[in-house]
Amino acid sequence: MSPGRRVRRRLHVHISAHDDATCLAVTGDLDQRAAAALTTAVNKIMLTGRPGLTVDTTAVVYCDAAGLVALLDACDRLLPADGRLRLIGPGAAVDAFLEATGLRPAFDIAPSTPGEPHLP
Repeated sequence: MSPGRRVRRRLHVHISAHDDATCLAVTGDLDQRAAAALTTAVNKIMLTGRPGLTVDTTAVVYCDAAGLVALLDACDRLLPADGRLRLIGPGAAVDAFLEATGLRPAFDIAPSTPGEPHLP
């Protein structure tokens, strides 16, 4: 591998349902190629009618603008259904992007607590 090239990590999404909320654990790269997978997962969750969505981004190792847009889009899509999105973590990659863009206040953010089902 040439210097300056990063290793791509495939995005993995794990969905777990808890009463009236859903937890979405995301690991790997949240970039342009992976943003569609996050959007697909959010679409599936919205069909369940559960108003709360927690997205655990603690294990996201890379996030670009497309990944951040997918998270913002999820927030916007939940609002009309009186839902809300809570961002758990966020991991260093997502946190750095939120800080750099000034978008941290757009999210309900909670710290990561190992072993807890991070529900809104």
